[in-house]
Amino acid sequence: LLPLPVVLHPLLHGMLPSGAIRPPPSARRGGATMQGVVKKKAASHALMAKPHAQMQSHDELMAVVRHRIVPPLDPRRRKGQAGKVAVVGGCSEYTGAPFYTAIAALKVGADLSHVFCTRGAAPVIKSYSPELIVHPYLQEQVDGDGQACQDVIPWLGRMSCVVIGPGLGRDPGMQSAAERLMHEACNLGVPLVVDADGLAVWARPAFDPDPFKAPGAPPVVITPNANEARRLVQAILGEKEEAGGRSGVGVGGGTEEDLLADLSSALGKVFVVRKGIHDEIFQSGRRVAACTAEGSPRRCGGQGDVLSGAIATFLAWVDAADGSGDVPGGLAGAAAYAGCCLTRAASKRAFAKHGRAMVGSDLIEHVGPAFAELFEADSKDTAGL
Repeated sequence: LLPLPVVLHPLLHGMLPSGAIRPPPSARRGGATMQGVVKKKAASHALMAKPHAQMQSHDELMAVVRHRIVPPLDPRRRKGQAGKVAVVGGCSEYTGAPFYTAIAALKVGADLSHVFCTRGAAPVIKSYSPELIVHPYLQEQVDGDGQACQDVIPWLGRMSCVVIGPGLGRDPGMQSAAERLMHEACNLGVPLVVDADGLAVWARPAFDPDPFKAPGAPPVVITPNANEARRLVQAILGEKEEAGGRSGVGVGGGTEEDLLADLSSALGKVFVVRKGIHDEIFQSGRRVAACTAEGSPRRCGGQGDVLSGAIATFLAWVDAADGSGDVPGGLAGAAAYAGCCLTRAASKRAFAKHGRAMVGSDLIEHVGPAFAELFEADSKDTAGL
């Protein structure tokens, strides 16, 4: 493994993973059965906040990912057991972003990848790859979130993780549908990644983040860049500043780390992955990790979409991980960190090959080799890292 620098906070350590392997879809539909599954998952998710006094090195954290999160390749396993990822996004303007997220999830190792998009975007996204399952259920220029959500909601409980935002756009109907689907996924106990235009939903004045930070809620990871983080700080801390917060720190003051810490304090157990020169991970008011691995100096579009797909797959694996015993590291936080490391390694490889001509699609071919180098100890492929 590469000696990647890492900064970790004790808050990340000693958390317990989600306990139960997700039952088959047929067992999760309908009233009492669905309620029982949600209650069981809520209890297991509530175990993920246990503090631990020890610090871990990068190698120790990556060992946790390899041995406790990444599932074994086993011919006895069934399709879907290694993760079913859903991407909610894709509209008349944006079709590349949901593709990058969904195909990245497959390249990391998820078994199935679904895209829920508008009718106009569906044939375009289908044409990019036959590997994706594309559902043309979302609607633009439609008031409310009615039929689109009714078509998508039955699928959510079947997913191992849901990503909301890549290619979503700013259409009011699409934003309203996204907000409702976030809450539905949370209610069903499905891990959630929010990126891109999904973060605009969290910055809306009427948005309520409380269900996502409640005890027993599933793991939630949001992945803002600098501008998106600034808007979230203004929207969330701006309303809460009078109620308290760190003295002298608010929307208009304090260092960036102070503001991000305040933001994550307001969001509680939600993981905030602030993308930038370094990928900094905050939770409950503290910076719990920082991935400083070398990536690409080329800031082309699509890298953040690949990141959200990578994190989603690791979170899907966390959701099915063995929950027995005390784990020396929070698995949801480790999943976010692993996604950051993997995306940076793939970006570095892509830039080494393509240089200034590198574009987002060039990352895809390098996800597999980068994954093997970072997480599969027997791999001998070290080119480009």
